[in-house]
Amino acid sequence: MSYWRQVNRLVFFTFTTLEDTLTEEYQFEIALDKYMKEKAPVLLDIDYTLFDNQKFILEKRRALARLLNIEPSRMEEIDMQAADATIQNKGTLVPLSYSMELAKIIGQPELKTKIEAVFDDKDIYLVAIYPETVSALKSLITKFRLGIFSEGDTGLQLTKLDKTGISSYLRRELIFIFHGKIDGLKNVKLCRPSAVIDDKPQIIKLLAPLNIPYLIRVKRGRFSDEPTPKGPNIFEVSDLNEVVTILKKSDQF
Repeated sequence: MSYWRQVNRLVFFTFTTLEDTLTEEYQFEIALDKYMKEKAPVLLDIDYTLFDNQKFILEKRRALARLLNIEPSRMEEIDMQAADATIQNKGTLVPLSYSMELAKIIGQPELKTKIEAVFDDKDIYLVAIYPETVSALKSLITKFRLGIFSEGDTGLQLTKLDKTGISSYLRRELIFIFHGKIDGLKNVKLCRPSAVIDDKPQIIKLLAPLNIPYLIRVKRGRFSDEPTPKGPNIFEVSDLNEVVTILKKSDQF
């Protein structure tokens, strides 16, 4: 069992005698001490930080157009319609719900399973990984424990990590995926990251009060037109190569 999983187990240990509680608290201190002596943790977002979600959407549409024999322009229209309906109902894009919506729109509910199977196609994910993602992760992993702080449908986000091979560079105990990132602030605070990398300026602003040494905003994707918040520990970059440069030059680690 990893130190962090051990820590989590101890934190939620409730029904014990006083003697057992003292023993568990002592074990907690040992586990936490060992955990903190490991490499510093760094948390990264997925969409528009490691993974170009717009490319993923376009490649998914192409695959669905081929499957359903639908013209690209029509596929774009019904894809957006199905996605909007799913997000309205679920709050995020959930493959199963999306597949049901799309099958209903085209009047062929029996195709739901085939539509959902498109989300298992490795190719629609591989084209969406940013060119520098793998090399940056290979460089960072030599100095840091890498994890994820992301939002959206957990199954879909984990599939992105798995199909692209990104998951092989991550520590499982440092993967935090929530419906909304505000729900995960407690987890981020507990793991005491040395850096968090995200494309959304509002997330950088949300994390600022946690006194994280490095908050790095990758300015690309959907929110690239929005300004980066100001702060002594906030940095703006255009890609992950610049993240590597900033963190590897730091004398804090």
